[in-house]
Amino acid sequence: MTVYARSDVSGVSIPPELGGCGEHHRRPVKDGTPLKLFALACPPCERALAGNPQWSAHRWEIPLTPDEEREAEALERQSERLLQQERNEAARERSRQIAALNNGGGQDDEEVVVVGGQAPAPLPESGGDPAPPSSGQDQTSLQLAAEDDAVDLSTLTINQLRVKAREAGVGQGGSKKDLIERIRKASGS
Repeated sequence: MTVYARSDVSGVSIPPELGGCGEHHRRPVKDGTPLKLFALACPPCERALAGNPQWSAHRWEIPLTPDEEREAEALERQSERLLQQERNEAARERSRQIAALNNGGGQDDEEVVVVGGQAPAPLPESGGDPAPPSSGQDQTSLQLAAEDDAVDLSTLTINQLRVKAREAGVGQGGSKKDLIERIRKASGS
């Protein structure tokens, strides 16, 4: 059973009275530079080092030095921050796209919720108007009518009502009451 030292161990000598062989084992060196891997294959010393926090019985479980631990923690924190920034930017971009589709100018910073499982159409690369409604728009209107029976429109937010109005192909401006009335007329209820 070979044991592996963490990177700050340059050598070890375990006397026979403590279970070792008594010889000094050094980290291998190549061209004047210590090798990263220090594998010790001395049965008496291996047994004596079992459970020592600077050594591991497996190459893939070599303990980190205190400096390596701090560096790993810093890298992990930095990765989490970058991942959170990417998630936030993606959420902001989705909100901007939905606001643009709603023709709600000035709503970029508001949280916009999509209801009815209808994803927003992607904005064209040129920055012009959103893509025109697909031929499936009539099917969406039918789905919208069925959903309106199950959903009390008065419980929805103004942004949710604007999304429903867009899906129904009716105007998206006006008060909550106006939107509810237009959506109900479009769905035939």
